[in-house]
Amino acid sequence: MTSDELLDFVEQTLRRASTDVREQLLNAPLETLRRRPHPSAWNALECLAHLNAYAKDYLPLIHRAVHLAKARRWTPESPVGSTLAGRQLLRRVNGSRPFRSKKRYDFFAHSFDRDTVKSFLIYQEQLLRTVQEARCVSLNRCKVAGPDSWMRRYPLGNLLEFTAKHTERHVAQAIRAAYPSSISQGTPLEVKT
Repeated sequence: MTSDELLDFVEQTLRRASTDVREQLLNAPLETLRRRPHPSAWNALECLAHLNAYAKDYLPLIHRAVHLAKARRWTPESPVGSTLAGRQLLRRVNGSRPFRSKKRYDFFAHSFDRDTVKSFLIYQEQLLRTVQEARCVSLNRCKVAGPDSWMRRYPLGNLLEFTAKHTERHVAQAIRAAYPSSISQGTPLEVKT
């Protein structure tokens, strides 16, 4: 996959997620956003708070890495590669099995209000701007360290792909939580992922 193809996918996925949240959750009643489809499942606000926490941790790191790559004049190359750490990261989001979130990203039974939805939309706009800036840098050479470990570093391309798929997954989960009647027969509920 080329750098432009990957960034087009990331941008389209993030825009679609923002549109879905804006159309289905932004003006929904607070009771709808706090509804649990299952006693041990996240509600819509907890799903968005989870994404906000990821954005709060990773967005500054991604932004810094892009600007560092610009300063070093690392231009885009094709195809976009992957490292072992990047493949492991993508495997987590591509699998059908939900993963248990780290404690710092698990907001089960926390109380949130409508500002959580607005914060999500703001973070998405910031991320989309950063994706646009990443179009002129190498997605392979540019590495982003995890917020809790300087040793684990992900290629920018892998991290952006993970971010887009992760956002898509949890926005869909939030919409299913808010509107359980929209769940089709046979679709399992994700429980605290």
